[in-house]
Amino acid sequence: EVNCETDLVAKNAGFRAFVNDCTRHIAAAQPIYGSREEVPAATIESERTIYVAQVKGKPENVTARIVEGKLDKFYSTFCLLEQGFIKNPDQTIKELDAFQIAEIGENNVIRRFHRYSVVNTRSHEAIGEKSAADSSWRRAGHAPTATPHARPRTQQPPRQNAPTTSSG
Repeated sequence: EVNCETDLVAKNAGFRAFVNDCTRHIAAAQPIYGSREEVPAATIESERTIYVAQVKGKPENVTARIVEGKLDKFYSTFCLLEQGFIKNPDQTIKELDAFQIAEIGENNVIRRFHRYSVVNTRSHEAIGEKSAADSSWRRAGHAPTATPHARPRTQQPPRQNAPTTSSG
């Protein structure tokens, strides 16, 4: 959801292109959070303890800078506004948004996003993962049925060739 101040901006082709680019970026880069502020404190602490353990044995002043650098990398991987834009990785989504605001002359805000993913169940079953439908059927006490791609094919009777006539 990208909000702008007026309906006139929402109908602008440049604004629509910006929203389209953002949705494509979300689909490709798979961010989890919108901004740094949306990351839960427990997640940040968990990541920080992992990073501190990774740099164990280094001097304190170096350790603090390394941990902060690793946290910045975490943010740039999982936060939408911190990620490099897929069309131009040197530019973040936050910078792209600021450029869009300067170009149009009105404020717009990326409020939230939801990313949906379609999973190929055949590939997951091939590596041993169970589908949600199979698990729910088992919990309900039903016997599992054959998956669609594992069903035996029905035998088709051999085709009868049409009689041919020869002129002679």
